[in-house]
Amino acid sequence: MKLEINKLTPVIFRTAGFSFAKNKISFYNILFTLFLILTASTFPLMPSSFAAAAGINTAGCADYAALPCDKPDIKEFKKLAILNKEDKKPEFMAYTIDAYPEYPYNITSIDVDSDGREELIVSKIVSSHDPKGFGAVDIYKLNNPADLTTWTKTRIAADIRFPNKVSAADINGDQKLDFVIPYGSIVHDANFGGGIVWLERHGFSGFRKRVITAAPKLMYRHAVLCDINGDSLTDIVAVAEMTGAFGDGESAVHIFRGNKSETRFERTPLVAGKGAGGFPCVFDIDKDGDLDIASAEFYGSSGSFSWFENPGSGQWTKHYIDETAGKAFQLAIVPNLFGDGTFTAVGTNHTNIFDNPNDRESALFVYEKPLNPRFSWPRVRVSADFRPRQSNANSVVRQKAPGAFACGNIDGDRDLDIVVNGAGDPNVYLLTQTSPRKFAMSVLAAEMPHGSVAIADYDGDAVSDIVLSSAENNRLMIFKYNKTSQTPKF
Repeated sequence: MKLEINKLTPVIFRTAGFSFAKNKISFYNILFTLFLILTASTFPLMPSSFAAAAGINTAGCADYAALPCDKPDIKEFKKLAILNKEDKKPEFMAYTIDAYPEYPYNITSIDVDSDGREELIVSKIVSSHDPKGFGAVDIYKLNNPADLTTWTKTRIAADIRFPNKVSAADINGDQKLDFVIPYGSIVHDANFGGGIVWLERHGFSGFRKRVITAAPKLMYRHAVLCDINGDSLTDIVAVAEMTGAFGDGESAVHIFRGNKSETRFERTPLVAGKGAGGFPCVFDIDKDGDLDIASAEFYGSSGSFSWFENPGSGQWTKHYIDETAGKAFQLAIVPNLFGDGTFTAVGTNHTNIFDNPNDRESALFVYEKPLNPRFSWPRVRVSADFRPRQSNANSVVRQKAPGAFACGNIDGDRDLDIVVNGAGDPNVYLLTQTSPRKFAMSVLAAEMPHGSVAIADYDGDAVSDIVLSSAENNRLMIFKYNKTSQTPKF
């Protein structure tokens, strides 16, 4: 694909550092601009392989064209690089992926175009707060693994209000990746409601949006794609979270079973049980050969972390991992966290003792599965206290902490570390595993509240990189560990 000149010129003008509307144009400005336009028309600003391989529609619509991401001022790099006091060498280098990311929140990391490198699928608030506004979903592609500032973005959705964490899979068996987008925010606009849609790859013309479910006064924050009932069809596992009369709310686990119809999913969900939270995960917890569902819980009952046992047929059974950690944000099953063969779950609660002195301390916990997982799991608190800000009485957003996290080998020593967004605590923290069950906690980035985390090796040096978003401060960054001698393999 070769970008048209009328789509390129806004990017060129930002690069040149002026615009026709706001700056006086000198003879040299005009010459420089003409030079850039002629250069761009001869040599496109980005390769077309990504959009073509992914099958994304880029024809005839500027919103869906793959464009270079805007670059920040160099001060941003210096500000966010964390210096090691002993050798004065930056322990991490921070790079801005997009200087104007339109309030990014949830991040999904997956190889979209089958080139062996993962891309970022970023859900953005954009103008969702406006009664007539919408959010957006963009895919970010790293063009040059040797330069972590060379990203391009391709918009795949621009008409979904409060889009949440995206899932991707070949749903209809056409060898093309499809996208499932849950949406809604009962915090910001409960009356608008939420639902789940999926974007079906439609030939070479883009996507066909299909509505799976939509309802007022609820939201879905993540939709897990899996074969939950063993019939070889893709199902969706999601948690509907609803407001309550007194602010506590309620939630329920919904299973949208796959079928062979054109829409691929049943519209009416099977309710596996009450409770659970917006970011469910699936895993064979009891080792009986089928997938179970585990989740943190914020709305609904007082349980913090729980799992639902798959009966194969009949009624699902809920078991509590921990009922004492307070309201919670995320739970993930993480095998081998404490070494090969270990079975653990990592969870963040979501609390604020400065708003409520009777609340639980904000922390990240690791749970080791007991011999009988139907009983409470032993808990290890691996974080220090998080420090959430006190909530503004006039704001609908409560400053609870911590929030989203991800696990990966950050420092190249072959064990797993944890990166967690503070949410109401504006810092992002790195928990480096120094020995099994022992973690050292440090601040990775400041002023990155209410965002998400993704960990993958984006530049091919065999060490994981860290991608962070902040919806509140409108940032999308990548952090590179700076103490490895590995060379890119891509």
